[in-house]
Amino acid sequence: MTPQCPKVKVRESTKKLNSRDFKPVKSAEETQEEAERLKESRAATAEEIAEEMKVPLADRVTPYHHLSYEEQIIQKKQHLTKLLEGFSQTLDQDVKAGREVYPQWYSPESRQLCQLSHIIECDEEHRNQYRNKVEFTIGRRYQDNAVCVGFNTGNLSKGITFVDYPNEIKTNSAESIWVAKCVEEMVIKSGVEPYDKRRNQGFWRLLLYRESKRTN
Repeated sequence: MTPQCPKVKVRESTKKLNSRDFKPVKSAEETQEEAERLKESRAATAEEIAEEMKVPLADRVTPYHHLSYEEQIIQKKQHLTKLLEGFSQTLDQDVKAGREVYPQWYSPESRQLCQLSHIIECDEEHRNQYRNKVEFTIGRRYQDNAVCVGFNTGNLSKGITFVDYPNEIKTNSAESIWVAKCVEEMVIKSGVEPYDKRRNQGFWRLLLYRESKRTN
């Protein structure tokens, strides 16, 4: 049985717009100056950078990789349960504030927005190299400053924006790694710099890869 959705109440805003509420468009010079100030405010020390680089890339991209598949399922179910409980808390707050109404199928006594029955486990032969969509970041490595098409490593809040090779990430297909390497060579030959988030300069920034096993 399909659950009935609550009625949506549309309210027209009576707030008057004031031109002073809008920020003017910044010039290229102002944007550059702001980027420089931001870079200085988030400049990490050599010790902080070295400490961040000790974290393996696999721990950042696939934090459950060191666990058995059975333990991964348990961890993911716990994570999803907390998300559902958080949605319920937000809904309760919105209802009390008069911003929302309870759906007919929802029980306020329940801790979860909806019950999580079980997780459909993946067949063992498909548990690695299964990602058919990957977003690679184009940047430079910490170790040798080489151009790299891979994944972010570091801490953006501290201005640490290095990229490292994706070869050891188990979820990546061999084809995606090959394409990333081809694009990496193309970027190097282009002579155009990868985008630097700290300086707000550069051109090459992202590689979006998709594949289909059925359609080749």
